[in-house]
Amino acid sequence: MIGIGERMKRMEVEFTRTLLLTSLLIMLFLAVPVIADPGPGPSADITILDPFNLISVGDKDAFVATMVNTGDPDPPQDVLQYITLTAVASNNLVDIMGIANVTIYRSDDTVKWDGAVIGTTETIMYAPWSLTESFSAVTWALPDAVPLAGGEYLTIGVGLHCLGEGTTHIHIFPRATEDHHTTGQPLGSISDRRNLYQHIDELWYPLHNSYDPYDADINNGHSWDQHSWNPRETMSAYAKGEKTVEQTEGSPPVGGFHITTPMDTCKNMLPWISIALIATALIIISTKARRKQ
Repeated sequence: MIGIGERMKRMEVEFTRTLLLTSLLIMLFLAVPVIADPGPGPSADITILDPFNLISVGDKDAFVATMVNTGDPDPPQDVLQYITLTAVASNNLVDIMGIANVTIYRSDDTVKWDGAVIGTTETIMYAPWSLTESFSAVTWALPDAVPLAGGEYLTIGVGLHCLGEGTTHIHIFPRATEDHHTTGQPLGSISDRRNLYQHIDELWYPLHNSYDPYDADINNGHSWDQHSWNPRETMSAYAKGEKTVEQTEGSPPVGGFHITTPMDTCKNMLPWISIALIATALIIISTKARRKQ
């Protein structure tokens, strides 16, 4: 039989072994580098500084849209590249001009890049308005070497030419790539480079709330799931700004009131003047007829 003293010695040895093994495991765990969660990547938020304009037919005007990358400013995977924006008009009463002025600001509001960008005029299907009609649009692609990091923002000044009387809605949104993949891709495998970002795994993915205005395969528009090439069918869940333009004949209002010009007064009085002249003529004819009797 093993005495009590021998048992105590064996227990001490076993305890020492367990303690050493536990300490070794802890040291190995601490030695393994911890990779931080990279997050969902960049995200776009678009606003229109002045969402409503009232202009006269034949006049030219402009509006300014701001797009912010709301991603984290620190990790490089939140840097948005191949920035592409599209503006589409709901009718042909307003012509969207092709040259836009773009300025990129750092998070401290200092200018990072500034320049004129020549857009491409095209006719596109735009699912939020129709699945059968086409609309006039202009797409601007910034130079490839001009990224938008997390916390940075850009402004784009878009010119308009009023062609006819009526109401026009204009949507501006980050245009989605036409490529379709199942997993992250090396850049060389992506042919249509629009609003992409490189993840921590060094593979590329689309901006999740960029928008393909119409995909014939689904008969609808789509954005993307976050950090994925999986398209999300939608007519509303994407980044966009909306501008409404009211085109009128005559002078536009200032401060909410219409400025009446002498010409406006004449135009407004013409129907009443015509009625008065006709009535006067009828009275004269009636008076002469009575006198003859």
